[in-house]
Amino acid sequence: MANAPTRRSFLQMSAGGLWLAAPAALWALGCRTREAQACGPACSATEPNIEGPYYRDGAPFRADLVEADVRGTPLVLSGRITSADCRSPLAGAVLDVWQADGDGHYDNDGTARLPADRFRLRGKLKADDKGAFSLRTVWPGHYLNGRTYRPAHVHVKVSAAGHRPLTTQLYFPGDPYNDGDPFIRRSLIMDVSSDRGAPHAHYDFVLVPS
Repeated sequence: MANAPTRRSFLQMSAGGLWLAAPAALWALGCRTREAQACGPACSATEPNIEGPYYRDGAPFRADLVEADVRGTPLVLSGRITSADCRSPLAGAVLDVWQADGDGHYDNDGTARLPADRFRLRGKLKADDKGAFSLRTVWPGHYLNGRTYRPAHVHVKVSAAGHRPLTTQLYFPGDPYNDGDPFIRRSLIMDVSSDRGAPHAHYDFVLVPS
């Protein structure tokens, strides 16, 4: 009887299936989060996601998006921005962030009467020399999208010299509206912990060279 194939030979024989499917499966399990280094070859570029109807250009540079009239549970969002090898930091990369408040309202959805130059829960910030960033915001609420609610999410545009700009959304684990949402991608679900007081969300972005 022939010897049973080793794991390596099995993967080689399965090049048309398992070998190609394994990175995608690992990516879906969270290779864009803090465990990225453990994912090895599965570490891939961050998936894009729709911009949505509420983007506004010209947000100010600031790492604290919370103002006195903003409703919602305090949230810290941090992570790193790297190039396609998932290791080379993109120092000075710019994040353009916008989101709904804890009640699910954007500053330009018609529910708030704000001056035209007022940006609420919007801001830009630059990654440091190690590609790291951190911002203070609130946990976004849900809002109706047709007949169903959208899961909580944070919109982000990421840009860096020599790399393709990225527009995407970040989602939260365990949200009751994750299942069935037409836009969510599992690779965009953040790590969330509460070991630092306020909930702390973490996500690492990987950009593609242009």
